[in-house]
Amino acid sequence: MREKTPAEKIFDAGFAIGFIKGFKEGFKEGYKEGRTLAVKSFMLSGLLNDEQIAAALHKPLENIKAIRKELEAATV
Repeated sequence: MREKTPAEKIFDAGFAIGFIKGFKEGFKEGYKEGRTLAVKSFMLSGLLNDEQIAAALHKPLENIKAIRKELEAATV
């Protein structure tokens, strides 16, 4: 197997850094989306009010109310 050129090594390092950064961003976005879906599920179940949902998921009440507005707008 031949040794990689300096340019190939730099490309590989850049690719690895980009891949790791993309993976981290994707994970953060997926986690955020999952939390939003959990909030919506609680809302649709009708078992908890907004204050209880905020407390259960450790989210600010303002965020819960914003999600409720989105949900209500989508179901109108």
